[in-house]
Amino acid sequence: MEKPNYPINSFENELFHFFDSIGDEIVTKKVVAFYTSKENEQVYRLILGDVLDDGNIDIYSTSQNSDMEMILITVIKTIEKFFNRYPDKIVTFTGSTPARTRLYRAVISKFVNNEDHPYKIYGIKADNETELFQNNHPYIGYLILKKDGNN
Repeated sequence: MEKPNYPINSFENELFHFFDSIGDEIVTKKVVAFYTSKENEQVYRLILGDVLDDGNIDIYSTSQNSDMEMILITVIKTIEKFFNRYPDKIVTFTGSTPARTRLYRAVISKFVNNEDHPYKIYGIKADNETELFQNNHPYIGYLILKKDGNN
């Protein structure tokens, strides 16, 4: 069963995705952006944040709209859109705080329990080495690649 997500407005070749986080009292404009790495053009860094009035992105804010699950499902949808356009690229991300990085680990743990998912997911360890994602291992970040059909 598909879980609900926010409507997404995508721009610039699926690299910028905007949506509104809707709470009881406020609506917060969110963005998921994919930026190419300076070190490796195959790698894109995923950023999630609030769009400020001046157009900048605040990756530390918390909107308190009680819609975290819907936001995370929306982020997963943007990753799907990205890989539909760039199937041979790599996405990397980390939380803006250690607590958010742990939250992402919990979400990924639920996701990888579904054998049908189309991605290879790796955890980045504190020594910057990577390993295939394991549920209860601490990570400082994550890498996602689209499976090529042979995996």
